[in-house]
Amino acid sequence: MPEVTVDPLTRIEGLGRIRLEVEDGALKDLKFQIMVAPRFYEYLLTGKPVEEAPRISQRICGICYTSHHLVSVKAIEDAWGVEPPETAVLLRRAMNAGGFVTSHSLHNAFLALPDLVDLPANARNFVALLGKYPDLGKIAVKIHAYGNKVVEATGGRVVHVVTSVPGGQTSGLSEQRRDELVEEGASTRGTCPTASSTRGWRPTSWASSTGWTTTSTTAIAGSSPATGRSWLGSDPTTT
Repeated sequence: MPEVTVDPLTRIEGLGRIRLEVEDGALKDLKFQIMVAPRFYEYLLTGKPVEEAPRISQRICGICYTSHHLVSVKAIEDAWGVEPPETAVLLRRAMNAGGFVTSHSLHNAFLALPDLVDLPANARNFVALLGKYPDLGKIAVKIHAYGNKVVEATGGRVVHVVTSVPGGQTSGLSEQRRDELVEEGASTRGTCPTASSTRGWRPTSWASSTGWTTTSTTAIAGSSPATGRSWLGSDPTTT
């Protein structure tokens, strides 16, 4: 029974392989195997103050750390029965969107685009992409850089953010910085190859749909119901 193994798989973030079994010219079995070594983060968090979980758990990745940060703080809030203020939710959504942009732009540029453009099979990588299609490579870098700016503005740092805490956010976003990001986002989107299909799109319409045009933040102090430790949240106020 012929068996075909593709090991390692490329174009994925991690380690993987495919095993195929063929019988009488037909596919009999296919195994898609992803190998992820134990990280032992559950043990790293054992005995730590629960408020440290959002900062520790995100260290599991240097690319999609915002997702780990946000889901960790949400898990704590769910356990405590804490509802973050509306402004904190909006800031977290913006942070998550920025992380989505950075992660997906990296994936597309380094793992997907080289296979989708006219490059020789032995040179399907980002360096070769830059050499043959420099404008396309520059667009990918620009999109990634913009996502980083959104993450930094809402998360306090470019890598491994720090602003989401149980009950809210430790810092807000000024109207000036908000408007700068909206305008730069419009400019960045306008550089994409599909920009012609999005004519009529305006940054104000996006800002209005997220509530950013009517919301600012003021910090409020509180304490966790479980430990009594102080934390900072955000309270929505209209401007």
